[in-house]
Amino acid sequence: MTSPKTFMALYSALVAAYPSTIATALTPQVFFASLADIPDEDLSKAIAEWLAHGKRFPFIADLRELALADRYPLAAEAWREVKAAFQTHGRHEQPEFSHPLIAATVADLGWAGMCASKVEDEPILRAQFSRAYQDRITRETFDRTSLAQALQRLHSDVHEPTLTGPESETQT
Repeated sequence: MTSPKTFMALYSALVAAYPSTIATALTPQVFFASLADIPDEDLSKAIAEWLAHGKRFPFIADLRELALADRYPLAAEAWREVKAAFQTHGRHEQPEFSHPLIAATVADLGWAGMCASKVEDEPILRAQFSRAYQDRITRETFDRTSLAQALQRLHSDVHEPTLTGPESETQT
């Protein structure tokens, strides 16, 4: 879990690196709610990578992808593994894969059907696999319920009346 202190230091570095970024007062809170499940070290590495190569202020999805990249093979690597399995296994022999998400994605798409695809349809099959694989990674790593609850709390905090400010002062 990313600590609020670490997050604010990292977020401040992003804002400093991209000074033309237009953000509201809620932007860091939404980023924190969306990235809080990522360990400090992984988020720090992701932001360092983005600062080294990013040409604009990152989207939340950019940072999540970088932070979680070491946990899962890249889609292109996973596809190479599937493609190699086409050469070594028949359509009736289910191969073993290096990562459970690769196997699950292949199961979703259907191994026999993938094997029966025409060679000229490989770009389409690769795109379908890549999308399904990325979707599985997203589902695996992104607890939408927690994010929805965090955003609901944020919404409540923003819209709750406060007792501070000029409207709460009494006139003497």
